[in-house]
Amino acid sequence: MASLIKNKELRNTIFKAEKAFEKGNYKNCIIYCDEALSKATFEVADIFGKAGMLTGYFGAGNELKKVINKQYFQSFKQEETRKLAKDISRAILQLGLASTGMQFLDEYRSGFLEFRGIISKVDNVPKEKLKEKAQFCLNFVIGLLIKWQTEGVIK
Repeated sequence: MASLIKNKELRNTIFKAEKAFEKGNYKNCIIYCDEALSKATFEVADIFGKAGMLTGYFGAGNELKKVINKQYFQSFKQEETRKLAKDISRAILQLGLASTGMQFLDEYRSGFLEFRGIISKVDNVPKEKLKEKAQFCLNFVIGLLIKWQTEGVIK
């Protein structure tokens, strides 16, 4: 399945995951899947950067643009108010990026939650469940990467 991924870096990481799975090294398979999805999300496809652009393009009003501006907090004179404004500004930006970024998952949203659950507890997965969890991770990540590739998000 790795051969379906056109991006060389992602393809190589998925290939490593598949090889680990074939050798019965299911924990490493899961870790490689996480590495591939992280690379795709934050580097290759830059999902959150694109989510930010979409937020700005589709409906972000002047109020939102003003509050998430990196210089917004500097307009406040009192130190406590300035710090609060900076924290609120960053939180609003992160919320917007996360909610818009979730739209890139589409039908993969619930799978993403399961995937993150597996990743966060990979050391505690019972041995008899590890193969099943690794297979889920491979299927999930490959499917999502192919979806993003088809949509032109990953080049």
